[in-house]
This record gives sequence, C-alpha cells and structure tokens, in this order.
Amino acid sequence: MLTGRAASAMRQNVSRLVARVLASVVPLVLVSSSPAFAEGFISPLLGLSFGGDTIGCAGSVGCAQRGTSWALSAGTAHGIFGFEEDISYVKEFFGTPAGRSSAILTISSNFLVRSPTGRVRPYGVFGLAFVRPHATLDAEGFGADRTTVGYDVGGGVEMYVHPRLAVRTDLRSVRTLQEVSLGMFGTEQLNYWRGSAGVSLKF
Repeated sequence: MLTGRAASAMRQNVSRLVARVLASVVPLVLVSSSPAFAEGFISPLLGLSFGGDTIGCAGSVGCAQRGTSWALSAGTAHGIFGFEEDISYVKEFFGTPAGRSSAILTISSNFLVRSPTGRVRPYGVFGLAFVRPHATLDAEGFGADRTTVGYDVGGGVEMYVHPRLAVRTDLRSVRTLQEVSLGMFGTEQLNYWRGSAGVSLKF
C-alpha cells in the first residue's frame, strides 16, 4: 500500500509526464496539418459554469456552485476529424468565501468530430483535461503541484454567417479522475458543466 504522500507524489509525476507528452505531440500534429487541406480556428467563448456532483459546499453561505466562465478554444480540423485545445477560467465557481480563492482553471486537449459542410454544423469533443481548483492568475496559481488529471466531453453547434465566421454554442462536462482539495468545502472528485457561446473565426 502506498502512503498518502507517496500516492500524491505518484499522481503528480503522472500528471507532469502526460503534460510533457502532450507538449511534444500537439505541436507536431499542428505542424503536420497542411494549410491546403486543414482548417484552423479560434473561438473566444463566454458562458456559465455550474456544479454537477460536487456537493461539498451545500449549505455554505455564498457558495453558489456556479460562475461566469471565460474560455478560448483553438485548433485545426480536416474533414470530419480535428483537434482542439481549450482553456477556461471560472473566477468564482463556489461564490465568494472569505479568505479563499474559489476559481477553477481547466486546460483540455480534445479530439474533435464535426460536420464539415453546411451553414449549421454540429460537433462533438472529448479529451484529457488538467483541472486546478483555487487557481489564481499568477505564477503560484499556474503551478503544477495541485493540478489534477481529468477529462471533458461535450459538443455544440456552429452557425455560419460568413465562410470564415460562425456563431458557436457549446456545452461540455468536466470531471476529475481523482479527489482534489476544495479547501473549506472538503476533498472530493470535481464534476461540473460549462455552457457557453461565442464566435468561431476560421483561417
């Protein structure tokens, strides 16, 4: 049996190894996609994130289990398949508890399956996610020691108003694969939904 400290160290090492593999593979995928055949895109999104099975803050004052989310997705696609990198930040996911940051930062690397033609194009995404609760937008907040591995799955619709501009709606679920510290709300697996809308610019 591993001690709690040994198990935590092992999970951190696995997380860092996966991150290094993705950092090596993703640029190769993007570079190998020929502009003559692949289509690049970038999508700024604004929406609402809300809790799923996370119940640790039930009954706490100022704990709403939801918050405004900001996200940026970018990637490339060819035909019905593609790849997407998605970064989202929820500033006050658990409301505004005194003395505690309640933000959540999620970075996910997703496979994309889409309809490649038409004015209305549905799509689906699924992939690996790195989730950091209590994230702050500084050097300490982006550290890897409290980041945990999870996954996200979802989909949406793009409605084209121009060959290179579409209105995008998106809904996805994010879940961690292990328990994370939620501070005053306890320790448990984190599961939340993100609904958002924005635009998608093609190039």
